[in-house]
Amino acid sequence: MPSLKDRPQGIPVNVGKDTGKDIILKRTNQLFYTYQKLRSDDRAVLDSLLQYANNDTNQLMLGGATLDAVIGTTGYTEATIRNCIVSLVKQTFIMKTPIQTELLINPTFAIKGNELAVWKFIQSVEYCGNVPREVLFYSID
Repeated sequence: MPSLKDRPQGIPVNVGKDTGKDIILKRTNQLFYTYQKLRSDDRAVLDSLLQYANNDTNQLMLGGATLDAVIGTTGYTEATIRNCIVSLVKQTFIMKTPIQTELLINPTFAIKGNELAVWKFIQSVEYCGNVPREVLFYSID
């Protein structure tokens, strides 16, 4: 999991590294039915974002090599991808963070890797690393 102290500068991205786990789409969620009806460009971009999201975080930095990879995978221009991002944010498939190029895949729609790890990461982002004890996720071992 990326360190929170490194997030303000962004996370250096090796596009193929740490992106190989399975993706679980939550079919009982309303977002899944919306996903099935997405325009072809929005769906292609979302599928590509899911492919390049980091394991166990649902996070990606959409810039540099990752943006180039999404362009290569989808065949769309950067402007089209940016327009799709705006549309996907409005539909809540992805969430922006205060870091300019950082995106989070909505975990109620899809999980990449370990679900508990994804929720812990998103919780740490939401609370800037200072997660209150009463909302802290614990592992059930």
